[in-house]
Amino acid sequence: MRAYLNGVEYDEITEWSIHPYRVEYTPYPGDSVPTAPTTQTFWAESAHGAGTQTLEWEPETGNWMLVLMNADGSAGVSLSGAVGVKVPWLFGIGVGFLVGGIAALTIGIVMVYFAVRRS
Repeated sequence: MRAYLNGVEYDEITEWSIHPYRVEYTPYPGDSVPTAPTTQTFWAESAHGAGTQTLEWEPETGNWMLVLMNADGSAGVSLSGAVGVKVPWLFGIGVGFLVGGIAALTIGIVMVYFAVRRS
């Protein structure tokens, strides 16, 4: 990847924070135009074409880079994106809390019933 971008002007995000929102870049100077990224075979996953693009990828262990480029390798890229994470066990935890809450509510109602009935 670094060899592909050698001599090409680009920015690398070196620090990213959500709260407070902050992005720090390291600019790399250059005056070459890279070959079209769609002709390269080293990408793990890619999405390209006209209009909105969606890329779903399950990462594997290792170090990865996200590269955003125009299809012809020209300068000027605009990004509006979202990142999501799947947490398969989160639904089970939610159901467990719901069942536990219903059980606690039921026990509380029974306790109030017997307390009122006794007096």
